[in-house]
Amino acid sequence: QEYTHPDFNWLVAHPDDVRDADDGSLVVIDYKHTAGDAFEPRLLETYTPQIHVQALCAAAATGREVKTGELSVFFGNHKWSRFIIDIDEGYASELLRLYRNFHRCLVEDTPPDPSYFEPPADTPPPPVPHRVVDMTASNAWADAAGTYIATREAAAQHKAADKALKDLAPDDARSTHGHGIDLINTGKRRSIKLTKEEADEQAVK
Repeated sequence: QEYTHPDFNWLVAHPDDVRDADDGSLVVIDYKHTAGDAFEPRLLETYTPQIHVQALCAAAATGREVKTGELSVFFGNHKWSRFIIDIDEGYASELLRLYRNFHRCLVEDTPPDPSYFEPPADTPPPPVPHRVVDMTASNAWADAAGTYIATREAAAQHKAADKALKDLAPDDARSTHGHGIDLINTGKRRSIKLTKEEADEQAVK
């Protein structure tokens, strides 16, 4: 799909798809594929302006009302989510103002005036759905948090020692061992484990 704004031919939107809503309005749809652990609020913060510009162009080009946009997202290869974004006309008009000011700077080859690009304080971006959860009352959270805090320094030391041992091991050695440590080199990766004697001794402790 491609929609060019009738008043500003430099403003072109390419939503991945569109569909008719039950009330006869048009819905613009974008498909995304992102990392499996992507942070959903940040994802929505990134693509909400894009959806608004697509809605703005589609509405202007077709004469149809666009009330909502959809963001269809695959997270890695294990999760799919669909986010419904309500189109805020005030926010869309502010985006258009910013785009027009930027385009004018390009055409006139003039440096941008910072005041052109600062949205008014009373025009907030569309809300990004997220929750803030206080886990103070959770004993399980308290136990895990205490362990995390107590072992931060030890974890850093362990990581540094792991690197030091791998750096010290000869590249052509299949196995490098000593002082309870056995480093195995497969050619593709090097892994460290305790020797059997050291593992038995640690088990007794």
